[in-house]
Amino acid sequence: MTEDEPFPDGAVLSTGTGIVPGLDFTLRGGDIVEMTIDGVGRLPNPVLGDQAELDWLVEAIDRPLTRRAHRKGLGEGW
Repeated sequence: MTEDEPFPDGAVLSTGTGIVPGLDFTLRGGDIVEMTIDGVGRLPNPVLGDQAELDWLVEAIDRPLTRRAHRKGLGEGW
């Protein structure tokens, strides 16, 4: 039996890995992050932008409507 749950802003799959890159490591637009789990399959994910494009998420912690405004393209002053 399975249940469906919508994730309009995406989801994070944590594999429990103990490998953590150094502080000087940064993903950039165009990089590919790939995960392979035996018996499940391979999941490649392209990095679509740089860190600056996600800075609005920090603001969204204290201002929940920021995420909705960002999705609708209303910008910061919303």
